[in-house]
Amino acid sequence: MNTEGEPREYPSHILPHAEFGDPECCGLFFPLLNGEHADIICNECGKVYRSVPAADVEKTLDEMELEVAFCTEQCPHCGSVNVIGGFSEVFVFT
Repeated sequence: MNTEGEPREYPSHILPHAEFGDPECCGLFFPLLNGEHADIICNECGKVYRSVPAADVEKTLDEMELEVAFCTEQCPHCGSVNVIGGFSEVFVFT
């Protein structure tokens, strides 16, 4: 929870800039909506990776997420299989 007691909102996609052309940048890509247009921009360096119609933002982020390394691991506690983007291996489940 944040300081106001409201639940913290987390992004639906975690897209590291390092996976999309700049291995030295520690930032993440987020959509910046401007009316009917959206820029997918790095929160660290400000690079605009792609500009798309606002209606296509989720589709574009989904496609980008499929380009990132991912792994699947079975939870040792509940047995469900998890697909985890941005990682090649998982060491800990909480």
